[in-house]
Amino acid sequence: RRGRRSPRLDGAGRGLELVGRSTGPSRGRSSRAVSTSDHPTAEIREVITALQAAVRARPGLLGIIGDARANSDFPAEAAQRLWSWRDRLLRRLRQAIEEGQRRGYFRDDVDPKALADISLAAALGAGALDGQGDSPPVATVITDYCAWR
Repeated sequence: RRGRRSPRLDGAGRGLELVGRSTGPSRGRSSRAVSTSDHPTAEIREVITALQAAVRARPGLLGIIGDARANSDFPAEAAQRLWSWRDRLLRRLRQAIEEGQRRGYFRDDVDPKALADISLAAALGAGALDGQGDSPPVATVITDYCAWR
């Protein structure tokens, strides 16, 4: 038993390492700038696609997120890494929406913070469902919603 850590902590650590690699910087590094893509739509697609891939590759990730929120015994370092990761993703999505509004690509009546929250939740859910069904990709729904018509 010497050297063993809690399976939950091990799972949280591996899950967060995976999503950190898949969706941007991980522990100890600053968030990438929104300009990783030439266009705000491409940035939104990049974040959402990478997030869905991370959730598909690590099926226990949603359980880890739920456990971190509900379980007072969840390891503090893992919870902090999880919330930092979430905040980086939300910031990238919000900044991409704001940039699209500044450039005139996206409607100015869209609330960037609310839509970033919805985008993250939809990407997590769709990733967990493994893209089953006939629904259009989450990134397409989000960017279509933002676009001027």
